[in-house]
Amino acid sequence: MTHQPSPRDLVAALATRTTQLGITRRDLATTLGVTLCAVNAWYRGAWMPSFAHTAAWADHVGLRLAVVLDGQVFSEGAGIPGDLLQLRHHRGLLQKNVAALARTRREVIWAREHRLRDPDLALVHDHVTLLGYRLTLLINREHEAVAG
Repeated sequence: MTHQPSPRDLVAALATRTTQLGITRRDLATTLGVTLCAVNAWYRGAWMPSFAHTAAWADHVGLRLAVVLDGQVFSEGAGIPGDLLQLRHHRGLLQKNVAALARTRREVIWAREHRLRDPDLALVHDHVTLLGYRLTLLINREHEAVAG
């Protein structure tokens, strides 16, 4: 069984890659349209970035945020939250079963699948994990994992 990187693992891998590339936190903040305070909090693990910011950060440092199962990529980048319904259907799961696994109401799962709000990294990670996939960072087309 492959290690499932946590949201903190993903952020740590992005921070490491950013440092390796010589990108300053200030430059990263400017590129992502957030404050330096937010970027510093991400690096410290005090806050988690939104999913959109995480996907943009990965792109900025030449990585791909991807949903993987058995070595196959099922979704990538900023489009992952929009693919949650398709990912559930691919696994043959009913909405009520996912809700039971998440210990929540079906309406919550419906809202996630229909993107009624901008999701954060942890929520997308947890949902993808519930569906049996792995959310990870890939470095190239050969699916070499950076985190996990």
